[in-house]
Amino acid sequence: MFTLQIPVDPKPCPRPRFAVRGGHARAYHDKKYLTYRHELEEVLSERWTDDPIDYPIVVTIVCMVQRPKTTKLPHPKPDVDNYAKGVLDAMNDVVIVDDWLVQRVECEKFWAAPGDPGRIHVFIERAE
Repeated sequence: MFTLQIPVDPKPCPRPRFAVRGGHARAYHDKKYLTYRHELEEVLSERWTDDPIDYPIVVTIVCMVQRPKTTKLPHPKPDVDNYAKGVLDAMNDVVIVDDWLVQRVECEKFWAAPGDPGRIHVFIERAE
């Protein structure tokens, strides 16, 4: 099993936006999300020193999201799969050859402890 600790506040993947130019539609993500993905990729590149994994895997992602100053929510919004999407996409070409190798994903989201800036824990194991 491999374990990665990522000291980055988790962000959910937003719905893509669309722009039409010259009769062609193009999907894109907003700049804040792309900055987050780039930050994840940089941290993963620093921490993952092996070649990318090229066999089927199971991934567990635990997102400890920085709690806003005022919230009554018992856990972070939005859907948990939106948090997993950004992490898995950032792992492409760095930790794994491509995220199509992921056979199963488990993802949890929690509020980080008060004062904690947030972080992500990723656990990777070979699929059976």
